[in-house]
Amino acid sequence: MAAHKTIIVTDSSADLSREEIEANEITIVALHIHVDGEVVDDCPDLRCKSFHERMSTAKSKPRVSAPTVAEFIEVYRELAQGNVEIVSIHMSSELGQTYQNAVKAKASLAGRHQITVIDSRMISTALGDLVIEAAKASQKGHSAAQITQLVRGLIPHTYFAFYVNDYEQPLYSEFMPAKYRSVSDASGNRPVMLIEEGEVVPLQLQRNRGDQYERLADFVSEFGSLKRIDVLSSGTYPLPSEFTEQLASHFPRNIIREEVYGPVMGCLAGSEALCIVARDK
Repeated sequence: MAAHKTIIVTDSSADLSREEIEANEITIVALHIHVDGEVVDDCPDLRCKSFHERMSTAKSKPRVSAPTVAEFIEVYRELAQGNVEIVSIHMSSELGQTYQNAVKAKASLAGRHQITVIDSRMISTALGDLVIEAAKASQKGHSAAQITQLVRGLIPHTYFAFYVNDYEQPLYSEFMPAKYRSVSDASGNRPVMLIEEGEVVPLQLQRNRGDQYERLADFVSEFGSLKRIDVLSSGTYPLPSEFTEQLASHFPRNIIREEVYGPVMGCLAGSEALCIVARDK
């Protein structure tokens, strides 16, 4: 009998680089980006400033669609050869249909393949980090049950905060409920938002003092010890050096990374979002 193997699958919203995908033997199922009548499969090459500029200047608002059930079935069938288990980890079920379609694909293959589907409750590098940890465990020979337990234990230790300068795209994509714009307009103060339990919710209003950079830095500084901090933007607007300096005054500079988020986040939050992903130890 062939050696047991657990294969890790995720979707392209995880914002993993080609190097991370290859080094950790991760299978990616692409979401689809719709820009001015063209449908493009999301991939690491699109995680760049130029593609965000293309989306932000498009004649119609860009949108994203989930991989279909049939696409998931094709991937699962191709991978599930021999003594194999699949752990499929996906973007928050509250932010699109990707997780739901993976679950439907699993159900259609019930009894033929061993597949576990996990709702990460996250997106972008917050999801990507969970996937990499799962892949490392797989390479150590851990079972699907062990990897599932690991990932579900890590989810509560991952934090995602963000600020959007322009509500137009996140309201169009329904990434942010319209009621939060009403609150913002009434108060004259746009709140920092969190992805919490997979949903977008506002950070407590009493914390929403200062500009967006101060508020995000203040949120992160409340944590005692962090493993990594990702500062995510579209790359179309330069971040002030003072923001990174403020973070570095609380945490070691070597755990702070500035990254460009991918086109899925661009379709949801727009090109003027600033996101912080923090992971505690």
